[in-house]
Amino acid sequence: MTFGACAEDFYKTNSPTWKHIKHAQQWRSSVLGLTLGGKPVEQDHCRLLRALPVQEIDTPIILSVLKPHWHEKAESMNRLRARIAAVIDSARAAGYRRDDSINPADWSIIGKVLPAPGKVAAVNHFEAVPYAQVSDFVTELRKREGSAARCLEFLIYTVARSAEAREATWGEIDLDGATWTIAAERMKAAKPHVVPLADPVINLLRRLPREGDGDDALVFVGPKSGKPLTDLALMTLMRKLKRSEVVHGFRSSFSDWAHETTGYSSIVIEQSLAHAVGSAVERAYRRSNLLTKRRRLLSDWARFCCMPPVVETGEVVQIGRGRA
Repeated sequence: MTFGACAEDFYKTNSPTWKHIKHAQQWRSSVLGLTLGGKPVEQDHCRLLRALPVQEIDTPIILSVLKPHWHEKAESMNRLRARIAAVIDSARAAGYRRDDSINPADWSIIGKVLPAPGKVAAVNHFEAVPYAQVSDFVTELRKREGSAARCLEFLIYTVARSAEAREATWGEIDLDGATWTIAAERMKAAKPHVVPLADPVINLLRRLPREGDGDDALVFVGPKSGKPLTDLALMTLMRKLKRSEVVHGFRSSFSDWAHETTGYSSIVIEQSLAHAVGSAVERAYRRSNLLTKRRRLLSDWARFCCMPPVVETGEVVQIGRGRA
C-alpha cells in the first residue's frame, strides 16, 4: 500500500467531518497535490512520498520533503508534517504499516533536526483595528446598507468568528432571552456556545428582514445567492471602508480593550471569545458558562463600540464597569 493510496483513503474518510471547505482544500493540495477541482498544484511537496510504500516512509525521507522549505515557510511545512503524521498513524491502524516505534513525522523526532516554527520567523498575527478606533469604524459601518454591513456589525458586537456569524440562523437566536446559541458542530472547539446579546444587537436583529420561516433560515443572506455571505464579502466591505485590517482582527480589538481598560477577569474575557481556559481538570470543575458576567462584559463592549471614544490627555478613558 503506497503512502498516496493511504492519504487518499484518509481524505475520503475524514474530510466529510471537517467544518470548513478551506481545510479540505489545504489538505488536498498539500498532501495529494490536487485542487478540489482535481487539477495538479504547482508546488507538490508530497509527490515523492505518494509513490512510496507507506511501510518505507521514514524520518530522513520526510525531512527531504520538509527541510528545503522550512526556513522559508515553517508554519506551512509544520502543518504538512502533521498531516503526514496523521496518514502514517492511519496506515498503522489499518495494518498497512507494521511498526510500533514513534511516528517518523512526529515533532518529537523532527524537532531534533529542524528548529521550531516560532524560532524561524515571528508569527504573523491577524491585523486588527486598534480598539480606540472601533467606535469610529462602527459609526461609518452603520451608514452602510446591505447584509454584509449588518453581519459585520453583528460580528463586532458579539466577537464571533466569521463563519459563526455568517452562517447564523434564526433558530439559534432567542430575541426574548437575548441569547444566541451556536451548536457544537459550528464551533471551533466543537462545544456549544451561548452568546449573550447586548441591546444594540437585539435592535439590529429586530430591524433585519427575515427570509424564510424555518429555524434554519439564515440571518444574513448573500445577495442573489440565498446562501450564507462569504468571507470575501466581509473583506471587500472592509476595503470599501478604507481599512487594511482583517475581519477576524475584531476579536483581538475586543481582547485588547477588555484586558487594558476594564476590570473583567481573563476567564470571563476568554470565555466570551469561546476560548478554552485552564487545564482539562480546571475546566471540569468550572462548569458555569459565566453567562451573567459575560452579558455585562459584552454590553459594555457594545456600548463602547456605539459611542465616540472619550479622549482625555490623549488616552481612551475606561468605560467598562465590570469586575469578575
